[in-house]
Amino acid sequence: MTLRRWALTLLLLSAGGIAVLLAQEPTDPATTVAAPSTSAAAMADRHRRFLEEVTLLISDPERDTFLALTQPHQRDRFMQRFWQVRDPFPQTARNEFKDRWEANAEVARARFADLSDPRAQVVLFFGEETRTLRTTCSDVLLPVDIWYFGGADTGGGEFTVVFLRQGDDVELWSPHEGLRALAAPFVNVLEDSEFMMRIAEDCPRGDDILLALQATADWEELRDRLPLKPGRAEDWIRGFLASSTDVPEGATELPASHRTSFPGVNQSRTVVQLLLTVPRDKAILATTGPYQSYNFLVDGEVLRQGELFETFRYKFNVPLTAQQQPGDQIPLALERNLRAGNYTWIVKLQDLNGNSYYQLREDVVVPNVNIAEVEQPRVDPLGEPPQPDGRLEYLAEANASLLDAVDADQAIKLWAPHDRLLTGPVRVEARAFGERISRVAFDLDGKQVMAKSAPPYTVEINLGRAPRLHRLGARALDAQGHLVATDEVLLNAGPHRFSVRLIEPQRGGRYTQSVRGRAEVELPESEQLERIEFYLNETLMATLYQPPFVQPITIPPKQELAYVRAVAFLRDGSSTEDLVFVNSPYPLDEVQVDFVELYTSIFDSKGHPVESGLALEDFAVKEDGIEQTIRRFEPVAERPIHAGILLDNSTSMLDSIDEAEKAALQFFQSVIQPKDRACLITFNDSPELVVPFTNDHEVLAGGLAGLTAEGETAFHDSIVYALHYFSGLRGKRALILLSDGEDVGSAYTFDEALDFARRTGVPIYAIGLGVAQRDAMA
Repeated sequence: MTLRRWALTLLLLSAGGIAVLLAQEPTDPATTVAAPSTSAAAMADRHRRFLEEVTLLISDPERDTFLALTQPHQRDRFMQRFWQVRDPFPQTARNEFKDRWEANAEVARARFADLSDPRAQVVLFFGEETRTLRTTCSDVLLPVDIWYFGGADTGGGEFTVVFLRQGDDVELWSPHEGLRALAAPFVNVLEDSEFMMRIAEDCPRGDDILLALQATADWEELRDRLPLKPGRAEDWIRGFLASSTDVPEGATELPASHRTSFPGVNQSRTVVQLLLTVPRDKAILATTGPYQSYNFLVDGEVLRQGELFETFRYKFNVPLTAQQQPGDQIPLALERNLRAGNYTWIVKLQDLNGNSYYQLREDVVVPNVNIAEVEQPRVDPLGEPPQPDGRLEYLAEANASLLDAVDADQAIKLWAPHDRLLTGPVRVEARAFGERISRVAFDLDGKQVMAKSAPPYTVEINLGRAPRLHRLGARALDAQGHLVATDEVLLNAGPHRFSVRLIEPQRGGRYTQSVRGRAEVELPESEQLERIEFYLNETLMATLYQPPFVQPITIPPKQELAYVRAVAFLRDGSSTEDLVFVNSPYPLDEVQVDFVELYTSIFDSKGHPVESGLALEDFAVKEDGIEQTIRRFEPVAERPIHAGILLDNSTSMLDSIDEAEKAALQFFQSVIQPKDRACLITFNDSPELVVPFTNDHEVLAGGLAGLTAEGETAFHDSIVYALHYFSGLRGKRALILLSDGEDVGSAYTFDEALDFARRTGVPIYAIGLGVAQRDAMA
């Protein structure tokens, strides 16, 4: 079976389903449905099956890279990355495209001999047809099967795919070949109109056949809508190969060593600690940059039963002043949390300054760890260097929390509503685990408000009428009142909050050799974490690219007051951080300081923008007549903006709703650029998020289609709702309000809405529609 000139190569995933695009391949059919290379014969079944299923998706560079890989786990990792770069919604846990493609492949395999059958290839892209029509007028029309597709799974709208049957051979017919390519032998057809008349008169359901042939998709017009393949496959392949655990041929060897230990547990998993040590005289010191340091990159793969289980990447920056080990070794420690079982570790360590490499491949048996039986490394109380025969002693302090047999199983977890703005009485729950816990205290904004001495630890806390950000904490205490475990959540943080919190080290703790940094991250909607950096003071120590975000950090000798800092980065470059002080000789008070960003446009007397020549002293900012201190000043250009349209569609807007829709649509089309994001919120009796933040003009326009004016006007409530939706967003923000301005039935007052608007700092641009001048002045 052949596919002639046309092959299905593009697929578009949208929120409503899947729309399929077909693109023309080179004229040589062998390039379209070529069988896997003969080198695939030695592959595992899962790899051969993958290559067969993605024949129409994979590019030549991708195929060449896959075939060049020599290890099964490397092909596993390639397959993971191949689907990741095609994930239409990478912020979600599922890969919708991969799931649907593989489900369609199962259907295609069950129905057809192999995936090279053009019918199987259509199923791969479209799924199963909704209905079929088979022609039986062989004296007029060659045997044809017509497949109908339609509905959400194909992006809406019905279309057809036509197959030409010639014995056992099946070909996909293209409308570019013309109708007469379907004519039966010996049919004397001079014009298309005559042929169409013959089909209508001589074929059963002839009219349906003609309609189907006319509805057959024009693949060439659909081709350029949106390519499925990455723009440049070489880009992700380059990154994939760079993170390989293979050592480049002819590379300089780095004379490092390693040791694996199991210092504790993390919930139901064993903490596996890998310590890599590099002789200091064999590493190359970087002398450029803010400080002198040794720089290393670690790429690793963990295999279970011969298949890839997980991958990891760490980057280490070891300052020249870091704690030295016996024999003057540079220690690099990393952790993974694994269930008990047999694993194989493959790790590549690269000295980034000397471009030398160390590779290890080790079979590791991960035990079920009983903390009470773990032998704790010896730390000399006098601060003397550890004994030369052990390389993990310096990690004893960092591992202290893992080795605490008493509190290891004590935990507390707070639960509170987070999907809406909370005011007034709110019920919250703390779920406590552990025999030592005898009481739970609840704190609101740093002050204890309630405590319960028996489960269920459920309380009702009054947040007041005004909508505000609150910090809710829970402390689990033992019978003597000693702290056992804590948890903390932010209320009214909004869906876009981006934060990182250091769980370890303990605030105010004392450490002499090492400390364990452990961070938790809260991500905004639709965003992905790129990395977390751990600092000791202002010195970058390690960069982690995947969870768990745990890093042992060495402390230089006689280090006095210091702080551990965790900085989290999103893929768009946004960052947030948390900081914990340690080794303080006296109690410390922390003060929360909030900075307010003011975006200012400067124009000269002729109305021309002033773009240069301005300094900090040229500006003054006053609040309520009081001059404020400007802490930072910098020019910004082309900074992305998050803008929201808050559109009133209550009954009072009946005469203005069309005008409001046009104004909103014009704003989206003229202002929102690819780097920007906009949302649409409508309101009458209550607000509704119609379109979340996006830069897709079609989606935004679709949200405006078909709006009707009905219901009352919850004006104040809707402003508060919209501002809460902006919570957590940084940078340039704007809310454009389109309304007649009349409030009916809001729970919040004007003053409460105004106070909340001031606290969020989001500029509101109100456009009154049908508002008389005297009403606007009022």
